[in-house]
Amino acid sequence: METEALKSQLKSDIISSLSLINHKPEEIADDETIVGENGWDVDSIDILDLLTMVEKKYHVQVQNSNDAKKIFLNINTLTDFLQKNSPDA
Repeated sequence: METEALKSQLKSDIISSLSLINHKPEEIADDETIVGENGWDVDSIDILDLLTMVEKKYHVQVQNSNDAKKIFLNINTLTDFLQKNSPDA
């Protein structure tokens, strides 16, 4: 999948997974912090939801929670991870 198309799809997937009804994909900057300091107000359950969605949809495995925090830092880091590790990205 082309990079910009993947980023757009991920934004929609994240909004859906976290039930962010007041967000629109085009309002999320690629470098906006999602998980981490100064990020969205996501808790450990939200991270698990995101992880489950990514593993099922893109057929990848994230080995540990420290990796997950780095991968889900923003759309750019998630896109980079998927393009390197997913047969479906």
